[in-house]
Formats: sequence, C-alpha cells, structure tokens
Amino acid sequence: WSASGSATDAAVEASGHTAQRSTTSDASRHFNFIGSNTTNSIAQVDVKSSVLSTSGGDAPDTGVLARYVDTSNYLMARINWGPLFETPSLVVDVIVGGAAGLEIHEGNIPVSAGAFYTLYLTVDSGGHFSCWCYPQGGAPSALVLTGQHSALATGGALATGKVGFTDLNSDPSAATRNYDNFQASSYSTDAAVFASRQAEIRYDSY
Repeated sequence: WSASGSATDAAVEASGHTAQRSTTSDASRHFNFIGSNTTNSIAQVDVKSSVLSTSGGDAPDTGVLARYVDTSNYLMARINWGPLFETPSLVVDVIVGGAAGLEIHEGNIPVSAGAFYTLYLTVDSGGHFSCWCYPQGGAPSALVLTGQHSALATGGALATGKVGFTDLNSDPSAATRNYDNFQASSYSTDAAVFASRQAEIRYDSY
C-alpha cells in the first residue's frame, strides 16, 4: 500500500484488525492506494464511523477509490457522515485538476454510527460509473448512483488509475473511522458487435 494527502496514516487497530484513522481537523483528504493503473475497475471496502455527525464541515467522510492518479485527480464514492448535505449522504466525486468535475449525491441514506457499510464502485473505459452502498455482509440491491464523465473515458485525465480508499475528518470533533475487507478487480466489457463483424437487429427475429 502507498499513501498520500493528509500526513497521518491509517493504523491497524487491535480488536478487529481493521484500518483506522481518528484524526481531527484534517487539512486535506488522506488516500491509500495499491496496485497498477487499471481501466475497467471494481473497488469495494467496508467503512464505519463512530458518529453520524459533527459540529460542521465535510466530516467525517469515508470513501473508496476506483481511479486514483494523484491528490488532484481521482474518482471516489464516499459516505459523508456529517452535516454537509444535512443528512448522511452517499456521494460520487470526479475530481480533475483539484476541482470538482462532477459531484452527485443521494441524501438521507439509512446508516447508523458504529455499523459497517460496503461501498462498491465500478468504472469502465467509456467513463461510466456505478455505485452501491449496503450493510456489511449484504449484497448490492437497487443501484444508488450512476453517471458518466469524459475525464474517465479513454483519453481523459482519469482514463486509468489505481484503486484504494480515502478518509477525511476536517472537523475538530472526534470521530473514529474504520476500513475493512478491501477488494478490487478489473474486468472486460461486453460488446454487442466486435470489430470487423456485423449484426442485424429485427423486430421479429435475430
């Protein structure tokens, strides 16, 4: 694993042997990433926060990375456990050149302090991403967030990248965040018609 961003690394806690950060007043986001650059990526991690909200700011915040290039260029899905969107929210961010190229969110998601939830994020070479969030040990059900961005497509600033997880607590209030069961893989996309082939679609047959 490699790390960047906010200086304090995640540590392995003694009871559950999960990665844990308990920082306050983070000046920037912390990133943990691994492996080589991939294009069609799946990344998932179980995340937990000891609190649902703090006194203000974008905190606490736990996320998964499906395309990480550097601290200014990445794709992440995250749970914002604090009051940024007034209620706990699931957020997908495309960050390009340090700025938000795209941010979409689903508010009032049913999460509880002290419980683990799985963040599951996919992205393909066409720049399409999909994100699920569900209780640890469960399975993806209804698709929560989906979209597309040109920076994620072939030739874009985020056409490839590494996988990992990310953490932030910019608030001075205490909040312990835990990460467990990180998994990642790459995959091949389906094609209706491959190069140099033809297909005919009819209303009565095929």
